[in-house]
Parts: sequence; C-alpha cells; structure tokens
Amino acid sequence: MRDYVVSTIERLKDRVIPAICVPVFEKNRAGVERVLGPVLMNRPDIIEFRADGFSDLNEAVDACMYVRSKAVGIPMIFTFRSKGEGGASDINGSRYTDLLVQAADMDMADIIDVECLHGEIDVPALIDTIHENGAAVIGSFHNFRETPGNDEMLGIFKKEDEMGADVLKLAAMPNEPHDVLRLMDVTMTEKESCDKPIVTMSMGDMGRISRVAGSFTKSCMTFGCVGRASAPGQIEVNRLRRELCSIVDFCGV
Repeated sequence: MRDYVVSTIERLKDRVIPAICVPVFEKNRAGVERVLGPVLMNRPDIIEFRADGFSDLNEAVDACMYVRSKAVGIPMIFTFRSKGEGGASDINGSRYTDLLVQAADMDMADIIDVECLHGEIDVPALIDTIHENGAAVIGSFHNFRETPGNDEMLGIFKKEDEMGADVLKLAAMPNEPHDVLRLMDVTMTEKESCDKPIVTMSMGDMGRISRVAGSFTKSCMTFGCVGRASAPGQIEVNRLRRELCSIVDFCGV
C-alpha cells in the first residue's frame, strides 16, 4: 500500500473521537458537483464516494476523480454498494471486481470498500489485487433486515479479517432496542482481540445512539450526512460532531 494510505489506517486505529465520514451519493456528475461544495464546507474527516447511484460507470469514475481533485488532503473511500446490501444498483461479479481494481489502480480513493460476503467473487484475491495497486480495503457487511446473532456477527468480523481487509465494518438494522445494545457489545468484544480498525453502526432511528458511541465501543468511524442521508439513521454532520465531542467531554473518555 502507498505510505500515506498506511498512515491513514494507523490514524484510524488511534482515534479517541470517531472519524466522521460523509458519503457523496448521487446519480451523475452534475449532482456530485452540486453537493460537493457543502460537503467540503462541513470539513469531514473522510469522504465516501458511492458509485452505485450511477447508471453509467464511466461517468462514476469521472465524477470520483473530480471529487478526488477537489477534496485535497481528505482521505476517500470508494464504494459500490450492491442491492443485496442496501445499494442502488447491481453489476455482475467480474464488473464489480474490475471496477474496484480500477479505483485502486487510478488512485481514485485511499480505501476501497469490498463486500466480504459477496457470493460471486473471489474476495481474498480481490483484496490482494487492491493492495498491490496501492489502496487499503474496508471489508464490509450490511444487513438492512435484522441484526444477526452475536456469534454470527463475530464470525463476520473473523471472515473480513482473514480475507485480508484492513478495516472491518458491520452495519445492521435493529428490530428492538436490545439489538442496538448487542451490536455495541459485539463491537467492544471484537476490539479486545483485534488490532485492526473496526466500524459498526446500528441503523435507523433506533440505532442512532450507536453512531455517537464510538468513543466507548471503539468503533473508529461514523457516517454523517450533509443534506440527504445515504442510509437510515445518519445524523447531520455538524450535529454529529457536536454530539461526539460532548460525549467525550461529559464522560471523560
């Protein structure tokens, strides 16, 4: 991996207050150009470029490079979220693999999101190729229906780790308050035995507390929005920043 990418991952591991990531999730370059100014004005720690909103992936590549040119000094994540994990569109396994490798090879982002339970691809081989092309990998899993059992969630983290992901991510939808607490507890349990950065969130309004609790659970990143949210339960970025800092000040974490 490129040296500055390695340092980005190391900084995530050491954060007391979780990094705030703001997604740019639009349908075309014009939409990206329209929202990028307000996003940059809100000073996110990380920007996620979502390519799955585009019907033309060549335009998605062009739009991502535009964001890269404007977001100087801000680490970026490149994501194509499949419909099975809550995304806007689908592409076949080979096109998915080619797109993520292209994103790494063209330095479109520092971190590439790889869905580690994607059934159509050789995930470890893809991660190896992304690393060879200089980028890091956030291994991700999303369940928009329910929160899996604790052992299943720990097993997902283990798979992401064993496949070679540099950052481990799990997001799930709660159906009752206990699901939120279980996910937060699993995050703390995983972090006790894993030295890689971990990102978790319980989605929807019920799960919002998980998005501001990273100082306790050791989830190193949280996703906020500027304008339209890209996932249920995201908090507006300025409010999110205030709440993250307030928790640390109040509790002395």
